[in-house]
Amino acid sequence: MVREFSLHNVVNSLTILNAGKTMGHIETIIAEWQNTLGFHFNNNLIISLYVHLSCMIERLVMRNEISHYKDLEQFTRQHGEFIAMVNHSFQRLKILYNVALPVAEIGYIHDIFELRIEDFSW
Repeated sequence: MVREFSLHNVVNSLTILNAGKTMGHIETIIAEWQNTLGFHFNNNLIISLYVHLSCMIERLVMRNEISHYKDLEQFTRQHGEFIAMVNHSFQRLKILYNVALPVAEIGYIHDIFELRIEDFSW
């Protein structure tokens, strides 16, 4: 049900990507993150991730990625494991779409976790 609600939101926002395929990739990524982080994500976090990640992937494909993030150097030093986890989970998409994933984009993913999970410390 969460995936279907998110898919509806994404279909209305994506312009060049196939929403169904994109959602399948994101579903795999979310499952991998849940396994790596060791807990099940609540529906609010899952919906936020579906919407954000689908739009982010489209930005990357269109070469319109976010390159600025507050205190990027500090974020990189403090959250190396999180950055590595996200980069690892996006390997297939990076190859499939021939895109890079800037650390600034990963910073915004981290922000979603911090907003949706109390005491998130990755």
